[in-house]
Amino acid sequence: MWLSGKSTPDFRSINDFRSKRLKSCIHSLFTQIVLMLVDLGYISLEKAVRSLITFVEQIEIHLIMNRTTIEDAVFPDCPIRNILARISDKWSLLVIYTLDRSEKESVRFKELQRQIPDISQKMLTVMLRTLEEDGYVTRTIYPEVPPRVEYTLTERTKSLLPHINSLLGWALENREPIMQDRKKAAGNS
Repeated sequence: MWLSGKSTPDFRSINDFRSKRLKSCIHSLFTQIVLMLVDLGYISLEKAVRSLITFVEQIEIHLIMNRTTIEDAVFPDCPIRNILARISDKWSLLVIYTLDRSEKESVRFKELQRQIPDISQKMLTVMLRTLEEDGYVTRTIYPEVPPRVEYTLTERTKSLLPHINSLLGWALENREPIMQDRKKAAGNS
């Protein structure tokens, strides 16, 4: 029995947590090393920024590609850990928002990639597959040469859109004070 009298938790989720913390530490260490190389004049700031962006994206891809955890083992009924965490990452809401704002019912992969220029092809593929697995997006493959793939929002996602739009409205309303608080906190560091 585990603390609450329930069966032993799936330690994969605990190991996933440790793995994420380890990746965070590695990211921090990598950032410090790259900035030290810039300070010493071994690489340019531009090259350092490109390296850091690539590194962070690889970490994100690795974390997102670990889609084997279906449900949090310790807290299986928690909606934040099991549902919201999956769509509140860096790209999911942006992909859903972009699909919603498209003038067409369904959007081709390349068109979606053009509308979100700062996402890599691999990351967009991973995000779309994850959204499809959770039933937020439908993928249609047309048997053509070259193959045509289109993405459409599901009814489940359409029921989520008013909440996303409310959250965006709140973010726009509070953007300036939040940014001021960030700048103030950065100045005090």
